[in-house]
Amino acid sequence: MENVTVFIPTTGLILPGRSDINFHFEPPSRTISHKSQRTRFTNPASLAAEVDFRLSRCGLDRYLIIDRYVKGLSIEEIARYVCMENDQICRRINAVLRYISGWRRKEVTYKEYKRSHRWKKLLC
Repeated sequence: MENVTVFIPTTGLILPGRSDINFHFEPPSRTISHKSQRTRFTNPASLAAEVDFRLSRCGLDRYLIIDRYVKGLSIEEIARYVCMENDQICRRINAVLRYISGWRRKEVTYKEYKRSHRWKKLLC
């Protein structure tokens, strides 16, 4: 999951027009497979597209990720801006990060995923 949070501010695809970001990607030395399937992420563009697609399924919560990891706002700043408690912001960011992480797309909607999962350890 740490890789996702590092990747989001690095791509520049989320905020068009940013030229201040350099992205360097070295593919793994061996092919990563899961149950005999090769990974979809063979280059930075496909990885960026996949992260962008997964974020698009997260509704308005995706903007919390952008505020936190692209714009660099603190949890407290985001909470004040959207008039929510810090704990709620942290839980929503946590849900988005867990939803967009992993080698495969989740087969359920983001709303169903949030409803069916409760995490003790928060990532933000």
